[in-house]
Amino acid sequence: MHRQGVINVVTPQEIGYASAYEAYRIWIHNRTLHEPLGGERDRQREALIGLAVAEGTHFAMPSLS
Repeated sequence: MHRQGVINVVTPQEIGYASAYEAYRIWIHNRTLHEPLGGERDRQREALIGLAVAEGTHFAMPSLS
C-alpha cells in the first residue's frame, strides 16, 4: 500500500487472507462459476482454491501506476 510517500509492507499471510476473501466474494456473487460443477463439493472446493490462487497473484504483483 502506498500512502503519502510511505510504502507499507504487506505480509504473505495478509495477501493470503485478502485473496481468500476476494475469491469467496466473487464465488458467492457469480453463480455461473459454480453452477457447471453441480453439487460436487470436491470440484467446487478445487475451483474456489484455484480462484483464490489467481486472486493472490493480483495482490502479489507490483502495480505499474
